[in-house]
Amino acid sequence: IENGKLLKLTHSKMEFFKVIINGLFTAVKNFYRFKSAKKEMKNSLPYLTSKLFWYKKFNKKSEDKY
Repeated sequence: IENGKLLKLTHSKMEFFKVIINGLFTAVKNFYRFKSAKKEMKNSLPYLTSKLFWYKKFNKKSEDKY
């Protein structure tokens, strides 16, 4: 009986650690994903603003024609 108790205890401890490790792993993964997404946003922001700028410029030119 003592042996079974010990086994149960170590098993629950292992599950506990598994949950903690999984949580940490997920947190780290999400953190890096967030960082890379932030970097991508920074990279795409100038691209989007320049596109918008050129679009407005082009529209103004076409408006001046008519």
